[in-house]
Amino acid sequence: MLSDEWGGLAHQSVVAVVGGYGTAVTFGLPRMPEAGETLLAGSLLVSPGGKGSNQAIAAGPPG
Repeated sequence: MLSDEWGGLAHQSVVAVVGGYGTAVTFGLPRMPEAGETLLAGSLLVSPGGKGSNQAIAAGPPG
């Protein structure tokens, strides 16, 4: 058992998350491309996400 900040016992739970994990890939472009046009991206951002990731973060400890 874990003890909480008031000296009592805190319960430790086990949580299983069933959901999707995805990776978002975002490209920064200098402008919107015209139909059929290809542009060279100026920046790249790769970030985690998805329903399963959001549920796991929400179920975790605060902070």
